[in-house]
Amino acid sequence: LRHKGELFALEDRCSHMGTSLASGDVEDLADGRAVLRCPGHGICFDLRTGSSNKTYKQRVYPLRKADGKIEVLMDRLDQRKRKREIEVQEE
Repeated sequence: LRHKGELFALEDRCSHMGTSLASGDVEDLADGRAVLRCPGHGICFDLRTGSSNKTYKQRVYPLRKADGKIEVLMDRLDQRKRKREIEVQEE
């Protein structure tokens, strides 16, 4: 997600109810933080830390530029989870 020229990567599924955050709105708060508001229940997640205005926390992934592309750096556990999810959906 791009906000004010900066890129951020958060887990797409809301840690509260599993709603996709892809259609959520980014809001700038008075304290200078930018948050992503979940379209399902309105919980706001900080774009940098993933912390919320409730007790929920959203996973934030580091990014890097390599060979003119932007890569999302995920740990091996995340990659295995995604692969299993894809295999289940294909069956």
